[in-house]
Amino acid sequence: MGTGLTSFKISMEYVVIGIIMLSIYLLFRSDSPDVLPYRKYYFLVLLMTAAGEIVFTTYTDVYGFSNMLGHVFRVISYFVVLQGIVYRSIREPIDSLYNRISKTQEELNAIMSETTEIKDPYTAGHQKRVAILAEEIARKM
Repeated sequence: MGTGLTSFKISMEYVVIGIIMLSIYLLFRSDSPDVLPYRKYYFLVLLMTAAGEIVFTTYTDVYGFSNMLGHVFRVISYFVVLQGIVYRSIREPIDSLYNRISKTQEELNAIMSETTEIKDPYTAGHQKRVAILAEEIARKM
């Protein structure tokens, strides 16, 4: 059976806290479109985990307040992962996929229009003018 909080355990908690702080730094330097929608959730998870690790360095009794508080921070971080990241990433892929498909469809329409105009310069610009008129009619309707 262990002796509780050893200097090795405390030093390893500080190493974990250092890694978490480095992760937070890298999180805020990232401009990745995959990270941006979840940045605040990642940050909160990392912050709660770091808080739990800090509290774990101070406990003196496995049934004491600081040990319980460290686990409360862990539970909060797990809840944020579940609600903010897992739930949102299940709910939002359809929206994201729809936006990507719409953008791809617009690009494909533009390519087809340009290809048709190159093939038949006599009607060049006709499709764009018809599209503009159709859009104006749709807005007024």
